[in-house]
Amino acid sequence: KGVRDTIHRLLLLLFPATGSSLPTRALAAPPLLRPAPAAIRASASSAANGELISAHAAARMYRLLGGATSAAWVCCSVAALATYKPHRVLHNAIGVAQACTALPLVWTTTESLARTVADNGWEALGDAQPRSLNLGLAAASAWCAVTAAAAPAFTAAVVRTSDPVRYPMPLVVAACAVHAATALWSLLARRRPRPAPSHPNEPTAATRGEGLSLRLLALTFGGFSACAIFAPFPLATVPSLLGKRLARAFAAWLGLAAVSLHALSRAGVAGGGGSAGPLADGLALHAAS
Repeated sequence: KGVRDTIHRLLLLLFPATGSSLPTRALAAPPLLRPAPAAIRASASSAANGELISAHAAARMYRLLGGATSAAWVCCSVAALATYKPHRVLHNAIGVAQACTALPLVWTTTESLARTVADNGWEALGDAQPRSLNLGLAAASAWCAVTAAAAPAFTAAVVRTSDPVRYPMPLVVAACAVHAATALWSLLARRRPRPAPSHPNEPTAATRGEGLSLRLLALTFGGFSACAIFAPFPLATVPSLLGKRLARAFAAWLGLAAVSLHALSRAGVAGGGGSAGPLADGLALHAAS
């Protein structure tokens, strides 16, 4: 007991500010034993559920395919628009810039899906918004692959002149491979619907009004996409203003915009999470341009 009292006095002399709280501080849990962040728990749960890759690897795959899809689209746009009458430099540059208005939509769609799976695990892809976005991205990528592989058939109409688009074979192979990989991944990443929460948040009048506006916009962009696919030239060029050399292919991104708007309307009414932010930004950039 005398030794214990001596040690206690020494501790009080060395650490006068801590006083009696020193033992409590010493017994506090070290930082390594604190609960893991939500993202780490999501990866752990995906491994526990028997997924082939982790949630973080899936997020990286979405971002990689988003970048590859953007690169393939830009290369096809340049090959289709900048090589036709190359002396019209300004005219062709404006056309390529107009075609690149699809890029913000591609980036934010894949980023939204990447954040969803990284933050909440694979199971979150079974919610209504990610399921819609995956299906829309798969359809858009499949249509881009088809229009790249059969470009002469989609651009052979006579509008003043004929001159169908003929991509170089290496570009056709690369673009089709990228778009097919994106479509396949989006279909494989879809999950069965998760049960809806038993007590969902009741939407307010303002939220219902915003959701209705987004659904009307989705219907409008869906009509634009159908017009670009099925209408005869030159009417098919009206939604994108890209001319017959790329108007049919651009229908993919008009359709993805329609799906994204519909998904965003459902997320807003249901009180969507943080992944709705980048998607809304990308849609705003796409629509404004």
